[in-house]
Amino acid sequence: MMKSETTLVCIFMFFFFALHQCVEMEVKEMEKSNYQIDGKRRVKSSEILILNRTRLISDMSDALSVVPAAVHRNLSDKLYEKRKNAALDLENIVKSLTSAGDHDKISKVIEMLIKEFAKSPQPNHRKGVLIGLAAVTVGLSSEAAQYLEQIVPTVINSVSDQDSQVRYYACEALYNIAKAVRGELIIFFIQIFDALCKLSADSDANVQSAAHLLDRLIKDIVMESDQFSIEEFIPLLKERMNVLNPHVQQFRVGWITVLDSVPDIDMLGFLPDFLDGLYNMLSDSSHEIRQHAKSVLFALRS
Repeated sequence: MMKSETTLVCIFMFFFFALHQCVEMEVKEMEKSNYQIDGKRRVKSSEILILNRTRLISDMSDALSVVPAAVHRNLSDKLYEKRKNAALDLENIVKSLTSAGDHDKISKVIEMLIKEFAKSPQPNHRKGVLIGLAAVTVGLSSEAAQYLEQIVPTVINSVSDQDSQVRYYACEALYNIAKAVRGELIIFFIQIFDALCKLSADSDANVQSAAHLLDRLIKDIVMESDQFSIEEFIPLLKERMNVLNPHVQQFRVGWITVLDSVPDIDMLGFLPDFLDGLYNMLSDSSHEIRQHAKSVLFALRS
């Protein structure tokens, strides 16, 4: 047999073996995913996939039946005014669904927004889901708390988006959600604080400005809440004390100052957790940061 023929045979055998392995793996995966109904009938994974797809299509149809095509389309328009008007329409739709007590359709509308827009490669689509979720929250009014687990994670994840405008609108959406639900948002405080810490050092000035507004609102909510857990917060603060970025340093000092002003919180008792970080700031090259550190240490001592 010639060398070239030997090579072709080897290649053929390699692909045959690889294909065989793939088929075996798929069969095993299908066998794993099989389950019983009433101990009688076994359902194949292909049937499960069809059922899931059918359910998804049904849910999407329910959502689209209450959200007009124009609203759905304009939520992801490149023009902010169109997205804003679509969000106002969506808010009114959700208000009507809330008044009717149609919680199932509300949940499907939220799911539709996230599935359709959140993972899109188009920035305008990702902006659309943010303004849409904020509009849904406002439309839900006093009923919003039960949907926050479905709404908030997508918004928080968007503050890390590669597009600075999407990050800006994530701050705006989270601000509007926080303003609508106030203390109900405390359950997400750790994730929000972590996001704000990153945003404080954002490379885009507009994002930083939006983050500052959100930061002030979250501080107000924490100060008026009786559900805030200082014990859960301190480990995160301690971890962030090692970050040397000047914007992050100012951010964390601001939080120490605010929490020290809350009567029910004894920040002095947690001083060992962040004392080293404050002392390091006393030798910082920035006069402003040194002054902030001195002010905090003086306030904690008094």
